[in-house]
Amino acid sequence: MSVRGPDDALLSAPLDCAMPWSFAAGKAGCELVRRNRQGEPLWRIAGSPAFDRATVGWNPVRFAGVYGSVERAWSTGLGLSLLVLSLRDRGGLVLHAAAAAVDGHGILCVGASGAGKSTLARLLDASGCMVLTDERPVLRQWPAPGGGIRSPSAGFRVYGSPWPSSAGFARNGWAPLRRI
Repeated sequence: MSVRGPDDALLSAPLDCAMPWSFAAGKAGCELVRRNRQGEPLWRIAGSPAFDRATVGWNPVRFAGVYGSVERAWSTGLGLSLLVLSLRDRGGLVLHAAAAAVDGHGILCVGASGAGKSTLARLLDASGCMVLTDERPVLRQWPAPGGGIRSPSAGFRVYGSPWPSSAGFARNGWAPLRRI
């Protein structure tokens, strides 16, 4: 991945208030654009179809007013978007859920905002379980499709991510998925 940085082309991109996010994919590659409420592009990620190469650029005028810094943008939507796109062709996805390892087995507790995912994560943590995240776990097929690895324990793994919710759980760890 390369970071292009300020991208003057985003200054003249057409406004689109109806589409805060736009995603286009084709044989030549894919592109994700994030816009503000006025429809102005804030940043753009362009990558190859398999997303093994990508370039990130941002609006030199609007970006800092929304994110403050590149580091803050990476810790929010920009970083999450890069992860989602890179998982697209690699047997993975990001969910809105809490995830934990209970006796070495991964569990996913999926729910809408306010359903109690963070509360459940706190309870699991208090009972001695390893909470991976209370907000955005990564689910991946293992071994990865086409990776050439054969495993007698093929299945799915659930991973923590650096994007916690109110309980603050963001562990760099994983467990074999056993229950949803």
